[in-house]
Amino acid sequence: MFYTRNQTEEALMAHFVVLERHVRPGTLLGPIFGTAALSPEMLETEEGRQTLRLLAEVEADLIDRGVLKPVSFFIVAAPRRNRSTLVADLFNSRKRGLSPTA
Repeated sequence: MFYTRNQTEEALMAHFVVLERHVRPGTLLGPIFGTAALSPEMLETEEGRQTLRLLAEVEADLIDRGVLKPVSFFIVAAPRRNRSTLVADLFNSRKRGLSPTA
């Protein structure tokens, strides 16, 4: 079974707290390279490298403006605590903070 990006993110957020979310490049360039529309020899010339840099910059700009939806992310997350654990942790942290005479 395959999941859409939205289903994957919803499942991730149901079980984890997302600490960081970074867009990875490749929304446009991945398919272009994957179909051999661009030659690897482009990396051998300054003009080719400059063209690839420009394509990457345009891709990032289109993503930043919301014109393109990114297809790949790098996510840093921490496990989401269940409610009973959260309540117990909060209670214990408050209990430790009480003075001995209280």
